[in-house]
Amino acid sequence: MTRRLLCTSLLLALCLPATAATPAAPAFDAASAWQQFLAKGELGTAIGAFDVMDTVGYDGSQVNAEACAQHRDDIARSVAAAPVSILVRRIAYLCAEAVADDAAAEREMTVLAALSRYALGQAGDFNKPIRVIGAADATALVAASGLQVLSVTYQWPRPERYFPLVVVGWDSDAKVEHHLTFDYIDTMYQIAREEPNKGLTLLRNGLVVSVVSSVDAELSARDIKAVRDSRDTDGVAQRLEILRPAAREGGLRSALEWVQLCGAKPTATCGDGFVDAVLPRAEQQQALPMLLLAYAYLQGLGVERDEAAAWTLLDAADRRWPNHGATAEFTRLWLSLHDDPIANADVPVALQKRLDRAVADGNRFARYEALRRKVLSPAKPKLEAADIAFLSSTAMNGNGTGFALLADYHDLQAEPQLRLQVLGKAAEAGHVKSQATYAWELLYGSGARDAELGKRYVFEAAQGGHPWALRHLADDSSREGQWPLAEKWLLPAVYGGDVDALFDLGELYAAGRPGVEGKASNAVDIFKSLADGDYASRARVSLADMATQGLGMKKNPQQALQWLLPVAEKGDLDAQTRLGLGYLYGDFGKVDEAKAMRWLQPPLAAKHGWASSAYGSWLYHHGQTPKARAQAFALWQQSADAGTSDAYNEIAWASCTSPYPDAFDPKRGIQTVAKMDEPTLLDLPELDTVAACYAAAGDFKRAVELQALALERVDALAVKQPDYKEMAARVRERLALYRADRHYVDEEDRKSL
Repeated sequence: MTRRLLCTSLLLALCLPATAATPAAPAFDAASAWQQFLAKGELGTAIGAFDVMDTVGYDGSQVNAEACAQHRDDIARSVAAAPVSILVRRIAYLCAEAVADDAAAEREMTVLAALSRYALGQAGDFNKPIRVIGAADATALVAASGLQVLSVTYQWPRPERYFPLVVVGWDSDAKVEHHLTFDYIDTMYQIAREEPNKGLTLLRNGLVVSVVSSVDAELSARDIKAVRDSRDTDGVAQRLEILRPAAREGGLRSALEWVQLCGAKPTATCGDGFVDAVLPRAEQQQALPMLLLAYAYLQGLGVERDEAAAWTLLDAADRRWPNHGATAEFTRLWLSLHDDPIANADVPVALQKRLDRAVADGNRFARYEALRRKVLSPAKPKLEAADIAFLSSTAMNGNGTGFALLADYHDLQAEPQLRLQVLGKAAEAGHVKSQATYAWELLYGSGARDAELGKRYVFEAAQGGHPWALRHLADDSSREGQWPLAEKWLLPAVYGGDVDALFDLGELYAAGRPGVEGKASNAVDIFKSLADGDYASRARVSLADMATQGLGMKKNPQQALQWLLPVAEKGDLDAQTRLGLGYLYGDFGKVDEAKAMRWLQPPLAAKHGWASSAYGSWLYHHGQTPKARAQAFALWQQSADAGTSDAYNEIAWASCTSPYPDAFDPKRGIQTVAKMDEPTLLDLPELDTVAACYAAAGDFKRAVELQALALERVDALAVKQPDYKEMAARVRERLALYRADRHYVDEEDRKSL
């Protein structure tokens, strides 16, 4: 008689059948098995193990006995290749039963039970996704639990550390849905040992692309691909045209994106066809489609507004989704669509009542959301000890969410030490934003620093897709002359929509670094794509730089003016600064100081950091009088006060290397470099400056140490790109001076490093 593997209640460990005739199989340690698999498994062989489905005719519930008998060796090889796969182990069990091999069936059931118990132990709102090898493992676990798979939906359009897959299973006995979240992208990333992008976030993106672009992709993949394609398209109407077919096919993620795209205030046509798309599944009383239909009624999305119908539908969804799961998900949706839900708590009264009931019934999300609002409210009230204990609990920190909110709380309460303590706990638990924030504190913060730990968390945050961390690693790679690596760190941030990363990528391409796939012409395309939106000023300044230098296009000063003038005439300070500097240095033809000052006056009057710093440099190098140099130092200080870090370098360099007695001031230089961060974290020009200041102050030992480090860096760069050789020669000359107990005097205009 066929054994039923799992009970519909999902309490697998308590419902395994026992036999008196067969000795108990040895215990199987699922956690250790996973640890060993991640350490030694191979992606190709592990994924190949899933081919056993076709080999034995597995249809989700049964296998072909004759095929099982013929392919015992294939089954054994699949188990060896993917020993932690729930799918493979389920097939091994079903085949053992089909050929009446009771000993093998008992053994495989024991393993399957341990793996399933371990998987289900990871489930929960504030936990990481359940780790599996492939999507088929997720549906196999749900099916083996005696549940009917209702839907399979990817949660996010692009991976962070994970690419969550939500499988909804229907328990026909209890009349409830179980929403379980899985991830296999991180598993694939861990065992992709031979991939060229191993260790890079870019590999996760590539793995996802291979999944969603497969020619035989499942609905879940076609669904999330529609969302991805929609986000890569401009215009609401055009984006909806991409989403509608997938939503009509039953793609719930496309339907959710449709709601989010139309926003809190739907237009007259935005909701056209929405109800028809979600109604079939809502009529089957599936919780998420009913929830989406409830939102449509509440907001009038493709249907007349009907609040009573909305709350009726939401309550029906809650009856299907245990512990107020639908209310929690509806609240997440509501908060994502309203600009400032925290300050004014504008959640509808009827929804707030449901949230209050959820809190009373022990729903962790509802309580967390109430505390989040409390923490971030303008009144900044104190939390009760019970609330702090709740946010610190294991149940709230499978992914560090509770600790992350506590870090915000201590920050708002002006308790920096407590903030850092819990921020570290959130980072250790895997909370990506906290990892990036904690890394910054460890590298640059005012408290105790730890460069090694900071670098570790930068890397971890980058693996989670955090844009600052990815840009930071790209900067580090560029500093070391590893420009192809810098490109690879930037690309995932660009794919995630980070505009700063897109500008950084454009600047990398414009520089024409060796080994980088993008070219200067690609930089032009990037900046042109940004030239008429919210980032028009920055993009047009970049285009003007490229036009005056002839990068990615023919040298064309008049084209540079055409890029700058429209935004400069509207009062943009960056564009005005670039115009002024262009006339000062002759970028647009002859030098014209009168025109330069007409454009520079507005940003200088506004104490614009870039204008102050750049004009200060021009005065210092071209003014040729003590008065001009004094004005230069005043402008540099003004720029530094405005947050322009480069201005510190200008002050320090001039103070420590000037040939002019009125400017040479090593004491001022040392005081300035003290504000420029720990020397080993500085860029090469800044490191060169710090060494020069120590030499000017008479500390030649420290100057030699730092200049030797600068020489090591620049020599490494010169090997990869010859135009660094001149720079290396200058750095080497200064090192020789410091070793001879002499400071460096800049007798000519300083050339940029």
